[in-house]
Amino acid sequence: MDIYSLSDLLYALAKQENEVLKSYGIQHRPTIGNQYEGLTAEILNKSIFGDLHLTVARNSFIEGSNTEYDIILADGTGMPVKYSERQFVFKPQQVLAVIQVKKNLYGAEVKDSYENLATIAPLYYGKSTEEYVCRLATTSVRNSLGKHVSAYKKGELSLDEEYLYHTLVTDPQIPVRIVLGYNGYSSETNFRKGIVEYLETCKTTANARKNGYGPNDMPNLIICEDFSCIKITGSPFCPLYNPSNNGWWNLLGTSSYNPMYFLLETIWTKLSYKYQLPSILFGEDLKTPCLSPFLDAKIHKDKGTPIGWDYDYKVMTTQQLSQNNIIEEWKPIEIDNAQWVILGELGKNGSVCIKDNKDLECFVIQEGYSDLNDFIDKLLATRLVTIDSDNLKLLTYQCDRVCVKGKWYAAENVTGRLNNWVMKQKKG
Repeated sequence: MDIYSLSDLLYALAKQENEVLKSYGIQHRPTIGNQYEGLTAEILNKSIFGDLHLTVARNSFIEGSNTEYDIILADGTGMPVKYSERQFVFKPQQVLAVIQVKKNLYGAEVKDSYENLATIAPLYYGKSTEEYVCRLATTSVRNSLGKHVSAYKKGELSLDEEYLYHTLVTDPQIPVRIVLGYNGYSSETNFRKGIVEYLETCKTTANARKNGYGPNDMPNLIICEDFSCIKITGSPFCPLYNPSNNGWWNLLGTSSYNPMYFLLETIWTKLSYKYQLPSILFGEDLKTPCLSPFLDAKIHKDKGTPIGWDYDYKVMTTQQLSQNNIIEEWKPIEIDNAQWVILGELGKNGSVCIKDNKDLECFVIQEGYSDLNDFIDKLLATRLVTIDSDNLKLLTYQCDRVCVKGKWYAAENVTGRLNNWVMKQKKG
């Protein structure tokens, strides 16, 4: 069963059981909380893979914090809390995901959920990381900045790029943090307003600095019934950084697509890197729900010194949000003959020197480019390559090229996504 089939089943389960729980008419808040936490644990148990020795624990703890978390997904078992039947304490490195559960999600619950999950990130700052986290961070940087992680150590990043880089490499070190609200805002517009209204109460002022509201402190996913707010930090969702945007990049997006899809995509990406799961779990991987831009981020500088974050709320009407609620078909990058040749050379030899390379310049001019810089700019725009010490190098793990219906294409194919696309074109 792939991610789309399972997400549809989980969505139906969540909807059905939510209605059942509401029909009971129970008013005792702790009992209501236990019911919805139990439903969430059931959903999560159906979302993960039995042979990975994962634990889904309720009302448990992470070592180093006194905060109780509704649902913890952990690698292995935790230390039982004395005289408690089902509560555990997990070491930070065990914890893969944490879910804060709400029957209803409105302003007060947004605040409570955010502040509960914001206690997690500080537990991981400055700690050693596992190898899979480094791979995930490397992918995030490549996808978002279009550069190798080595660019940071070489001093090749601007100040704005540096802080996006830090966000991208830090977030994979922290467990996936999810807020799951079963009922709440009646529209995507109101859902967005509710989150922004809370964040506006947390602004840093000249007299009071508010900590804990940087990109890495924010939940990876907030679900409110049929709506989702997704954090875009490189993998699985990528904020394509554009230097012409004056340092701004898209941090949050929203969608009214099946929220269980985003829950699975977020958790499974973490699991797939840690346990090297087969890519077939994600299906053909040729369809992606579009995200409506919600919140842009930029490092705030005072006289050139970074001191915090600025956020820009993207106001969208109900009609605009509805029009953006589409499924986007993935397709590879269409390339020309010069790009085909150079990508082939990069795949064969690893790099192509561009400094004072007259032969390369003559070649690309013959292929219709005005000069070498024109070619390089357009090749970099494909996000398949980068420049490293005057050399063109591939950004991909496996860059494959194909010819379909007389046109040339190239893409990252480490998961077989390009192969799936080619097969679909042949069937079509």
